Amino acid sequence: MLFALKTEEVSRVIPIYYSYPIFVSLMAVPLLGESIGLLRWLAILAVVGGIILVSARRNGSGGSFFLGKTTGLLILAGLLISGSDIINKHVLDVITFWNGYWVSSICLAIVLLAVSFRRSVFNELKGLTKPWLCYLLIVLDECFLFGGMLLRLWAIQHGPISLVSAISSARPLFVLLYAFLLVRLIPGFLLEWPAGRRLRILQIGGVVLTVSGIAVMNLFS
Repeated sequence: MLFALKTEEVSRVIPIYYSYPIFVSLMAVPLLGESIGLLRWLAILAVVGGIILVSARRNGSGGSFFLGKTTGLLILAGLLISGSDIINKHVLDVITFWNGYWVSSICLAIVLLAVSFRRSVFNELKGLTKPWLCYLLIVLDECFLFGGMLLRLWAIQHGPISLVSAISSARPLFVLLYAFLLVRLIPGFLLEWPAGRRLRILQIGGVVLTVSGIAVMNLFS
């Protein structure tokens, strides 16, 4: 996903990546024995459809929404995340979400450290024009990620994995809200921002569809 974000606009990448609840639901039925009724299937599809509408954009020539060459990579990323959710569900049956988080974090840190000790990495860090601002944003990002991951693991341990994944996929909705606030408070902070009446209508429809799907899943889980 990070590679796709580097080469594509975030509003095009996020909705495809966060369609992975569909894969989770498909995998959870045979692997975890979870039962998904018709209403919850419709709710999951509504959430994913709403996310796509919220993040919809048109290209410069007026064409419709597309992702181009990174689409396959994002679908693969979604499949990998789905497999990770299934594995987490099994792991959290025997250990607490807190211990599960720390074990996974240590493993990830070891892998990242192994691939980060390269000259190009240190050269890039030395070449930063505003290093303290960059480091501050990274720390802030990790604090947000830390809280979100803990809450998500707790939810996985105590609820159906298909429901947790579908609700987690509402992230593009919050991306849109954050972007709106940043554009209002700090003009020019974001290089891209969707415009046009038709697109705004699609986004409002996406918000309604997403919230409705999440509400249905909460009421009938």
